[in-house]
Amino acid sequence: MEAQIFVHGHRVDDRRGQLPVRAGAEPYGTRPLTAITQVVIHYSGVDRDDSAQAMALYQTTKQGGDLFPALAYHFVVHQNGEIEQCHHLATHTWHAGEPANTTGIAVCLPMLNGPSEAQLAAATTLRGALEVRLGRQLAVKGHSDFMATACPGPGWRQWRERLLGPPAPGGAREGLVGGVPVRWAFWDWYRRLEGLRPGLCGSPDGPHRLLGGGDAAQEFASCTLLWSEQRMWVGWKQFPGA
Repeated sequence: MEAQIFVHGHRVDDRRGQLPVRAGAEPYGTRPLTAITQVVIHYSGVDRDDSAQAMALYQTTKQGGDLFPALAYHFVVHQNGEIEQCHHLATHTWHAGEPANTTGIAVCLPMLNGPSEAQLAAATTLRGALEVRLGRQLAVKGHSDFMATACPGPGWRQWRERLLGPPAPGGAREGLVGGVPVRWAFWDWYRRLEGLRPGLCGSPDGPHRLLGGGDAAQEFASCTLLWSEQRMWVGWKQFPGA
């Protein structure tokens, strides 16, 4: 099973295997990861920030057009910068016809008149995370690059340039815990663990440490968070309340 994508500075909810599917439909097939060469951007075309659940329910119950067996998109990037991962990268979804279905990772931005700044930042950083996972650069295309459609929305040619740039650093990618700056993936994971159980990690012992080879570690009173090979590992020193 593919590991969940981790995107620096942005919450990623893993929705794989949890969304509505079309009753009786043959599920999507798979493709080799080596076939993936691009990210294909879509929009919802409605003036609201729909969830992946809502979009999947619509696509799998509508009776006209493409009768999708499941949600068409691999990722949904929301207006506040949060992300839902909806399929494995190897899932061969229907989203822009061939060859884009085989070679593209489908990313949907729920919006009507243009993406928010947080959406653009999250989508750009997601693109970078996908390139790290796959070990190569990916082209960025819009649905309209493959067929006559308004998707991915107004001004696509202008805001596409933002998606091609480097992920922007900023305050959203770090925070203070007990007065200590906690950076990058460690801050995201701290927030996730605190959401599960406040005080689970305890206070940080100091700034994160670089370990070489792109690895890093953040020490907390009750745990060590290790960023290694693009994955986060949690090592408990003591488990509060155990």
